[in-house]
Amino acid sequence: MISVNRAAQRSLDALHNPDTQKQRHAEITAVHSAAKRAGLLAMDAVVRHHPEAVASLFRLRYRSPDLIECGVGANSIVYKHTDSNTVLKIARKTEQLSRRERQYTASKMQYEHDGMLKYLASFMLPQEISIGRHPINRDQSAIRIEQPYKQIIDPLLFYANIMSVRKDRLAAMQTQYPQAAAKLPDFVSASRGMYDDPELRLIGDTNGRANLVINADDPEELLMIDGQPVGPRYPDVQVIVLGQHRRLSEALAA
Repeated sequence: MISVNRAAQRSLDALHNPDTQKQRHAEITAVHSAAKRAGLLAMDAVVRHHPEAVASLFRLRYRSPDLIECGVGANSIVYKHTDSNTVLKIARKTEQLSRRERQYTASKMQYEHDGMLKYLASFMLPQEISIGRHPINRDQSAIRIEQPYKQIIDPLLFYANIMSVRKDRLAAMQTQYPQAAAKLPDFVSASRGMYDDPELRLIGDTNGRANLVINADDPEELLMIDGQPVGPRYPDVQVIVLGQHRRLSEALAA
């Protein structure tokens, strides 16, 4: 069974690249044993026609060609469905949790997302949080987050892990996208209100790139791409984000 799994995995890994497909075929045809060669050819043919079924049956790694990795963040790996206008985020390391830990973490994420909706709904994309099969490692479960895909413009207002705002980028945003920029004070105020809520103590995550952005299809719209706020379990990051928001408020008021 181990050799069958290995053969299926090698064919899956070669599936969507013509060069690696040729290499795989050459490997198989070079096998001396006629019986083994026939078995490998048969497995390769099955993989080409039914890759997802083979991956599920043998619990192998496989990424569908309609799923493109488009980003890796601190908390998730982001994929885009090419056959639909949706994004799939896989919460990092949640496949390593026990079933109970995964359920607890998903519930916590849902609670924090709902709390964020209470304050920042006008800036957020709808999101669905669930537990399901990992899109690559088919034998593992993970926390999955699905949301609409949007073409974005990143104003690059903040650096990662620095309590400052890039004033040059803020000025550029105010010039090029004045209506989106005009919503920044409301965003900061709502995010601070969420942090001051004693039942939540959450803050909108602006730490780093491509979090607080402009909708490229509607340049008047300011978007919070990450639907998960920074919670109390990350006090150091909260301090950084609070500093970023404070500096942004000061720059807007200047």
